[in-house]
Amino acid sequence: MSEANNPDPISNQQIIDKLNALESRIKSIESHLRYISPRFGYEREEEEEYSEIRIKKPTDSAIESNLVEYGLTWLSTIVFIFGIIFLMAYIRSIEYPILASLTGYLAASGLFAFTYLLRNSLAQNIKFLNTSGLLLVYVVTLRLHFFTTDPLVQSEALAIFLLIITILALVWYSIRRASEFLGFLSVVLLIVSGIIVDSTYVTLPFVTAAAGLSLFYYIRFSWYRQLTTAIFLVYLAHLAWLLGNPFMGHTMKVVAAHENNIVFLFVYGLIFSSTIVIPKKEEISDNVLGLIAILNAMSFSLLIVLLTVVFYKENYPAIYATIALLCLAFSVFLKYRIERLFAAAFYACFGFMALSICIYGFAGLPDSYYWLVLQSLIVVSMALWFKSRIIVVVNTLLFIMILIAYMTNSPSMNSINFVFVIVALATARILNWKKDRLTLKTEVYRNIYLIVAFLMVLYGLNHAVPTQYVTLTWTAAAILFLVFSIILKNIKYRWMALMTLVFTGGHLLFVDMANMEVGYKVIAFLVFAAITIGLSLYYTRWIKKKSSPES
Repeated sequence: MSEANNPDPISNQQIIDKLNALESRIKSIESHLRYISPRFGYEREEEEEYSEIRIKKPTDSAIESNLVEYGLTWLSTIVFIFGIIFLMAYIRSIEYPILASLTGYLAASGLFAFTYLLRNSLAQNIKFLNTSGLLLVYVVTLRLHFFTTDPLVQSEALAIFLLIITILALVWYSIRRASEFLGFLSVVLLIVSGIIVDSTYVTLPFVTAAAGLSLFYYIRFSWYRQLTTAIFLVYLAHLAWLLGNPFMGHTMKVVAAHENNIVFLFVYGLIFSSTIVIPKKEEISDNVLGLIAILNAMSFSLLIVLLTVVFYKENYPAIYATIALLCLAFSVFLKYRIERLFAAAFYACFGFMALSICIYGFAGLPDSYYWLVLQSLIVVSMALWFKSRIIVVVNTLLFIMILIAYMTNSPSMNSINFVFVIVALATARILNWKKDRLTLKTEVYRNIYLIVAFLMVLYGLNHAVPTQYVTLTWTAAAILFLVFSIILKNIKYRWMALMTLVFTGGHLLFVDMANMEVGYKVIAFLVFAAITIGLSLYYTRWIKKKSSPES
């Protein structure tokens, strides 16, 4: 092949030029890393040919640098703001209110101009100074009408509008800087402004707007820390309104009229509940979403209870029916739209608790126990539908609480006693039948229902039949449990039969011996003896059959 057909060979000088260019780029990167090292704690190993970046613990000099750079900046700006406020107060005291407000605005403008001129050399301090300027503008605007005996702006509506403008400026700046702290500060100022205005139909809309703004930051930037704190502050602000707004110097007492504040409470709940349907980003875990849901539910529940006690004693069942309907509908929506099963289960549980209060309100005691126990079967059915172990656990706790309340506070009613038995046995069978679907890895919950059924059989029969027939009916119950064990091939019912016989024997010896007539004693003893002998023979035969080699 001719030399003309070969490509031009790369000369040594070209290779050297490329290596020099590459080395120059590496040095540029290294110098940049050395520049940012005080902030991020990086250090470059100079003795190695190829540099490695490793994380160091902050040194004393780095701590000192951060303290001076950030701590003193914050301190100086806070002192500056207070200095201007005191200066404004002095100027106002000598009866120059316009000059006082103008001084505040000029000081804020001076801060903005200062930060603009030094935006390149003091990049890290700019946000502190700008934040201070915005805060100063807010304070000056606030003093145009509020906290003064001679307001410069007489119209409260105009003063509120100017406050909104200053808060919107802070919102814009927080979005521009992508600063979670500034965003949270704008939420706080919205709440504070509502409290300062001290009027129901301004305070509560401002608090609602703060909840919406916090949700916006969560959607836009995934700032979940400010959202969790905002939940607490929003409900706290509503509680402050309910107690007469003591932050503004009023005597702490419940407001005289409800003024439809429950509507705002429902809006808060809906705003914060919507976080669960927002597409989750990587930095937000399921634990964070669970925490948001729990904080929202607990805060909402506390205020609903307070409102019920104060304003809605007569018609609270309708309120809780609404809560139950919304939560159950939302849980069904989450089941089909969201992959986070815990969310659907959580709102289903919350809805059923609200439904329990609604049933109590409509039916009263003791009739409501009948419906509350039957509701347990509906809850278990929904647990099967949702494939949720959480619902099973919550339903078990509610079932036990209802049983304890019935046993301690209500007279015995035969229908309710046997409804407990039927529901407990049915639930136990469902849990055994669908334990794989419910991912139950323990028999604890099923055992609880069986124990409840066993005890309520004894308790119910003891109250349902005359005293002289208790022994006989308990013996019949033992036989029925044994039949169940044979049909279902389940040892648990056999244990229930044996324990029933033990209790029957105790009742026969310690109660019937002292109270029954001779004729009833003879019948009871003979029947009990016949049954126990028959069971003994059955068990002996069954044990031998089970232990035989053929078996």
